[in-house]
Amino acid sequence: MAQLVERSADQLGSLATTLRSNDLQGLFGRIEQLARSQRALFVGAAMAAGFATARLGKVAVGGASAADLPKMPKVTYD
Repeated sequence: MAQLVERSADQLGSLATTLRSNDLQGLFGRIEQLARSQRALFVGAAMAAGFATARLGKVAVGGASAADLPKMPKVTYD
């Protein structure tokens, strides 16, 4: 397990270096390679990014008033 975590950390470090030094096509190629070789890591990172995005959305909406938010239709059960 420790080897997997260490290898994953190395892959992420390598990805960070690639992000700093490559063009967009190179970045997508590297991300695709990571997704193929480290599926669990990629899925976990995607989930973490989704949760982070949701948290940022909540923070951004937190400053909004109730009038700024969309109205939800009322559901009635007959």
